Amino acid sequence: FYATLPLQSAFSPMALIVELGSWRWRLGVAGEWCPRVECAPLCSATDVRSWSSGDLVASLRPKLGDLVVTSLAYRAKDSVAIVVEGVSVPRGVTSGVVKALLQLHGFESVKICPSPAVALWTTGCTAGLVLDIGCNDSRAVAVYDGQIIQHSLTVCPVGTRALGDAFGEALAAEGFEVSKEVAQDAARRTCICIGRDADTAQFEASTYSAGDIFLDVSGSARTLPAEMTYFSAAEDGPLEGRNLPRLVLQVIAKCQPDVRRHIGHHIVVCGGGAMLPGLPKRLAQELQALYEDEALDKVLPKGMAEAARALNDAQSVYETPFQRSHLTWCGASIMSAFQAANEGEGLDIGVPMPALLELSAAELEEREGVVPDQYTEPQVRKSAGYP
Repeated sequence: FYATLPLQSAFSPMALIVELGSWRWRLGVAGEWCPRVECAPLCSATDVRSWSSGDLVASLRPKLGDLVVTSLAYRAKDSVAIVVEGVSVPRGVTSGVVKALLQLHGFESVKICPSPAVALWTTGCTAGLVLDIGCNDSRAVAVYDGQIIQHSLTVCPVGTRALGDAFGEALAAEGFEVSKEVAQDAARRTCICIGRDADTAQFEASTYSAGDIFLDVSGSARTLPAEMTYFSAAEDGPLEGRNLPRLVLQVIAKCQPDVRRHIGHHIVVCGGGAMLPGLPKRLAQELQALYEDEALDKVLPKGMAEAARALNDAQSVYETPFQRSHLTWCGASIMSAFQAANEGEGLDIGVPMPALLELSAAELEEREGVVPDQYTEPQVRKSAGYP
C-alpha cells in the first residue's frame, strides 16, 4: 500500500498539510513521512466566542504566514493547502484557518477533510472505527464508505491527563511526590500497557529524568496507571466505570445493525494518548474477551451487549507504520501525494480516497464567507461525493 508512494520532489508544488487538533496543530508538506512543525493551537474556542470572524482571521493570518514561510520555508505559489479537521475542533477555528490560508499569497484553494476518515484510510479501509485518545478525553467515531457517522461520535473522560493523575498516585504510594506536570510527562515516557493476564510485578523498573528530577519507576507504577485509566476504571470512581473497550462498544451500538460488523472489524487508535507501547494489542484482547463472555448480557446494557456480539474473532485493532500521534497528518500527506501521482501518471492504489471539499477564494466569496461544515451539512456531503 505504501510502496508506491511518490517521492516528494517528483511533483511540484506539493500541498501544505495542516492538521487541526484540540491539543496540537501539525504542519508540513505532502509526500513527507512526518510533520515539520508541531505547535499549540494558534486560537481556541474562547477566541472564537470572544472575537468576530474578521478579527479571528486577522489574528491567524500573520501567525500562519510566519509558520508557513519561516518555519516551513514553504512557498505557496499556485499550490493547495489541505486542512485536516479534528472532530473536537470548534467549527469557528476551522473556518478561521481556511479563510486565513486563502488570504495568504499563493494558495489557489484549500481542501478540507475530516480526520477520522483520513486516519482510517491509512489502513487501506473505508469502513471502521477511529479512536482518538487526547489529553482531556478520548473520542471515538464510526466511518462507513468514507463517511463520518456523526451520531456515533462518543466522548469518554479518559485521556493522558487522567493517566498522569493515576501515575502520580502510584508514585505517591511509593514515596515520590511530584507535580502534576512532571507526572504527566513521566507517564508518557515510562508507562506501558501489558497483556490482559500479565502480572504487573513481573515488568522491569524504568528511570525518568528531567532537569534536576530523577525517578526510579517500578514495574507496578509503569503498568497500573494504564490498567486503572484505560481498561479498569473503578465503578465508584470519578470515571464511573468508563474505559476504552466500553467506549468502542458504545460507538458500535449507535450504528445500524447491518454495518456493525464492518465497523468492529477495523479499529484504528491514534492521538498522543495512544503512544503507550502495547495499547492496540491490549485493546484487541479486551474486545475479544467481551465477545467471548457468556455472561455479557448481565454486565452490559442491552445495546452494548448486542454491539459486542457483532465483534467476532476476525476483529482487529490495526497497526500502521506511523507514529500514532502523527497518524492523521501522515495519512493526509500520503493521500495528497497519491492524488498528485494519480493526476500525473494515472496511479491506482485500489483503495478509494476520502472525499475532500475544495474551496477557493472566489467560491468562499460566493458563499458570503461561510465555510461549509463537512461533518453536518448534507448538501456539502453530496457535493464532496458522499452518499
